[in-house]
Amino acid sequence: MYCVYCMVQVRRESLVTSMELARMVGVTPSTIYYYTVLGLLHVRQKRGNRRLYDLRQAKKHLKEVRRLQQEGYSLTLIRNKINGKGSAG
Repeated sequence: MYCVYCMVQVRRESLVTSMELARMVGVTPSTIYYYTVLGLLHVRQKRGNRRLYDLRQAKKHLKEVRRLQQEGYSLTLIRNKINGKGSAG
């Protein structure tokens, strides 16, 4: 899709694979998968065997996970915080 006003190509949604997301944020694809299983990250779409994540949302959640881990929270409490089911800080 092109922006008619600025004449550049614009992506409607920024969807990335777990491999791309891992590379962008500096973790392993296994970490992305584990966080998905725990409910810390949410798959936006699936195409075949590929999980696609909304880049903006995933980066936001990963940043929050790292911050809360540094503060000493367990992944369970972090999941509850991210999913709005409790308070962790």
